[in-house]
Amino acid sequence: MNRRKRNLFYLIYFVFVFLLFFEFSLRLFYSIKYEKYKILIRPFCILEKYYPGIGEAMSEQINDNNGAIDILFLGGSVLHSDWGTIEQELKGKLMSAYSCDVNIDNLALTANTSLDSKIKYDLLKDQHYDIILLYHGINEVRFNNCPESFFKDDYSHVEFYNNVYSITNLFSRFSIFPHAFNSLKIKSSQMFGNKKLLPLGKSENSEWLDYGRDIKTSRTFYKNYEAIIEVATKSNAVVVIPTFAYYVPIGYSLTDFQEKKLDYTKFICPIEIWGNTENVVKGIETHNKAIEAYWKDNSQMENLYFIDMNDSLTKKGSNFDDVCHLTHDGSTEYASIIYSTFSLIIDKNKLCLTKNKRH
Repeated sequence: MNRRKRNLFYLIYFVFVFLLFFEFSLRLFYSIKYEKYKILIRPFCILEKYYPGIGEAMSEQINDNNGAIDILFLGGSVLHSDWGTIEQELKGKLMSAYSCDVNIDNLALTANTSLDSKIKYDLLKDQHYDIILLYHGINEVRFNNCPESFFKDDYSHVEFYNNVYSITNLFSRFSIFPHAFNSLKIKSSQMFGNKKLLPLGKSENSEWLDYGRDIKTSRTFYKNYEAIIEVATKSNAVVVIPTFAYYVPIGYSLTDFQEKKLDYTKFICPIEIWGNTENVVKGIETHNKAIEAYWKDNSQMENLYFIDMNDSLTKKGSNFDDVCHLTHDGSTEYASIIYSTFSLIIDKNKLCLTKNKRH
């Protein structure tokens, strides 16, 4: 080996060693920061920070002959057990009616949107769920609170998704660099006062709230549903797509909400968390139309079931804690409405061959 080649070899070697050291240092940093030491081995585990429970769900082995009824919940906080009892109510009804085990993987999370469900279900495409409950409508309404020129169809104008994209790309399966670089880019932008991304929660720019009247998320919402259902079709999973139920009392105002003068039960979240009242209602209605439009466009699909939940669920304060979160009574009514569809699917697809005697 001549001197020139030897020097080149040493240069490449030291660069390689430096990158390895840098990679390990970053993995150690994020494992301590997120208190997830599996990051040292698999940087992809950072995704647990954004989607708690996704790692466990990915490691499961759910197949179509395990003798159980396997159900996946994809949605926002309304489906989460911390915010209501839909999961418990539905499972109780199914276990009372059928002799088979009923397993519900509830991956619904606070503030999750149709894009989160698309990302998570793509990671779970090797799992075979019998039925998927897909329930969205309100959370991405807030992404409309920006000018048309600022809005991105892939929601990359929202900081949360910039971080998620930096973890879910192919290179991130092996390296922490994409996530670290993206985090540095965002922090640098914020340090210099050049905030180019929306926060996941309520917009910090109140002057932009009026832009929310233009519902720009409808196209993306439709495409995300389409992508989820396409993956489900390939794995022979049935997808249930209810419209999003909401309740706004006549004469609603933030002051009356804060002073608990309305007929809500617990007064958890004012509508203003998502934007101006009229814009939030318009956004939900637009998303509901997208759900119904997808169903009409694909009504021939045997694995697709539509429920007009917004029309079926009784609009009254004893059912709602706020615009969308359900009380125990509301959760019970919701579960009763979807139970008939789930029962039809189970019987039609012979997911459980025996029913309990009292049914």
